[in-house]
Amino acid sequence: MTKTTKASSPSGDKVIFTLKLPVAWEGETIDTLAYRRPKGRDMRRFTNRVGRNNSKVGDATVALLADLSEMPEAFFDELDGGDWARLSQEVNDFLPDAQ
Repeated sequence: MTKTTKASSPSGDKVIFTLKLPVAWEGETIDTLAYRRPKGRDMRRFTNRVGRNNSKVGDATVALLADLSEMPEAFFDELDGGDWARLSQEVNDFLPDAQ
């Protein structure tokens, strides 16, 4: 069974990300993620999690993805490395150049 996650958004705008390698999660196979575009509050939390030295950018990115997709952080640890890199790059496009 394939499960497509649904992220709620007040405007209804969602970004759909297709995994090249589906993930088995809680008894289902997930092949796409739906996430909302980040808002200012999401970007503030991301920036605060990263800090000045950018030492926690991976953890901050996972936390941001979890917030936007309404999936648990542990889910993102199960992604294929290639899917992780593509998704991280896609989300990185939302971030300010200074990050």
